[in-house]
Amino acid sequence: MSPMDASPVVALPSNPDFWRDMPFPNLDGMERALAGWPGAVIEFAANGIVVGANEMGAHFARESIKTVGSPVVGLVTLAHQAQGSVSDRVEVVIEGTSRWFECIALPASGDRVFVLARDNTYDVNIRQALFESRQRYRDLVTISSDFAWETDVEGRFVFVSPHGALGYSPEDLLGRRPDEFLVESEAANIELPFQARKPVVHAQVWLRDIDNEEACLLASAVPVVGPEGVWLGARGLCRDVTHERLRDSELAQSKVREQVVAYIVNQIREEARPQAMLEAAASMLGRATSSQAAVMSYSPDDGWKILATHGSWPETIDESHLAEHLADGSDTFEVHFGEHRVFGRRTWYHGAVNGSVLLMRNALAPRWHEDEHAILSAVTGQLAIAMRQIADQRDLEHMSKTDGL
Repeated sequence: MSPMDASPVVALPSNPDFWRDMPFPNLDGMERALAGWPGAVIEFAANGIVVGANEMGAHFARESIKTVGSPVVGLVTLAHQAQGSVSDRVEVVIEGTSRWFECIALPASGDRVFVLARDNTYDVNIRQALFESRQRYRDLVTISSDFAWETDVEGRFVFVSPHGALGYSPEDLLGRRPDEFLVESEAANIELPFQARKPVVHAQVWLRDIDNEEACLLASAVPVVGPEGVWLGARGLCRDVTHERLRDSELAQSKVREQVVAYIVNQIREEARPQAMLEAAASMLGRATSSQAAVMSYSPDDGWKILATHGSWPETIDESHLAEHLADGSDTFEVHFGEHRVFGRRTWYHGAVNGSVLLMRNALAPRWHEDEHAILSAVTGQLAIAMRQIADQRDLEHMSKTDGL
């Protein structure tokens, strides 16, 4: 067994001047250069005993090779056996605190081995903190319903969190520009948070998802800047708030609908002249739905007649054009008349049809939404009463002229 196979006997002199007056015996050449090492230096003799150390090395030796099986002793043994340098990171508890040292064991002449140690605790802690920070960020991004992203200087996605976005996988989005998914109405004159040059908080962006449906995203972003202040792109988070925005829109539309219905009902109740009731109702319906509007009455004797209109109701669409659709038995209908699209709903009074409410738009305009259907449904009952009053008034006028009483 070679001298270095055994653990060195640590017998450091109690005289502190030993390390200053005679730190290393017989130094020359490379070994003398090692004496200028700014960290700890320890010299082991052929028998494995510590024979020299600089001031930092003395302190390091006292703490690092107290027990058999010390990592430093292991390095010395490996360096001697391999006759080559060996390095490793060693944990040493100094004054109750763990510290990390980068250690290099260098074999020298005479079977001696020098150990150079550099305190690397700060770097280890920084790397550990960085690793934990990245792991924490990755965990939060992975479990979050939001999606994280980063774009480059060309505005293309270079990172998308594992869940992807808009129904797309991360692989589908990487290399693509966010503005490819913009809803057309949002495309003009909009500064996207994906190209943020300054911090952006809760910017609302409407994009199209994989099914071509509109999705509302709430985006927060910060610019990515290089060492010299050069803008390199942006990174941020997006949260899908489509359901919240649709709900808010539905609530707003419901409020408008309630206001329209309340206005029409009040007009019918407060207006003494039934004809004025219908004119006010047609006007309010037209303004609320951005359409031309008309109210028609019906009686078995007189047939269908337009009583009130709002907007530029075309003369080419008269009672005869509408009668066949209003008489087909369904409560609602939607038909084209040339360049116009007409949506209508019949009114009922005591189980009999006595009129209808009509809305008209250009054939190229958007179709009516459910909210506009709901408005007509809500007011038809009140309009049916108003038209019944008009019919009763006409009957009274006729009787006053023809009845002998």
